[in-house]
Amino acid sequence: MLVRCPQCRSEIHLADFDPHQRVVTYLCSRCAEIVHIDLILDEINSATAATSFQRVRQGRTILVADDSSALCSVAAEILRQEGHQVLLAANGDEAMEQLERHHPDLLITGLMLRGMGAVELLRRLRGHKRLGGTRVLIMSQIAKSEVIHNLAALGADGFLDQERLVETLVFRVGQVLDDTAGPQTRPRVGDTA
Repeated sequence: MLVRCPQCRSEIHLADFDPHQRVVTYLCSRCAEIVHIDLILDEINSATAATSFQRVRQGRTILVADDSSALCSVAAEILRQEGHQVLLAANGDEAMEQLERHHPDLLITGLMLRGMGAVELLRRLRGHKRLGGTRVLIMSQIAKSEVIHNLAALGADGFLDQERLVETLVFRVGQVLDDTAGPQTRPRVGDTA
């Protein structure tokens, strides 16, 4: 697989990588930096790339962030049964760290998080150079139209009613991840179309 170093932009041929991981840590021989290579965002598309990460990948990587460990556990179990890899975060700061380290395909976050709340997390994510296209579902018991409108304006891709999580999670995740405007094409806040 041919990828680019996110620091110096040199081409790297990765021969060995875990198809269940999206981000690999690598020591670049050109810039001598230890870098996190996102196997989707940093892949150099080539017609001859027989080992393309996109082709061998199983499921998606989803980060679930919420103060309630019980809610996170329920969501994680449902998503794992669907074949996804699940990461967990107990607050907004931990969620941002997980996002930067693992580059998940989707963030599912509670509206009210300790530390950095979901609104600030969404703002930072949408302004992030490499993570700005990450899909985001907000889960909440609050269904006020002005709250939903404001979060959509900030870049939320959808909403989950916490009261109906078990019944709707798989459908909403599939709906957001199957959108043809996937993470690679989503504009970041501040980008012009």
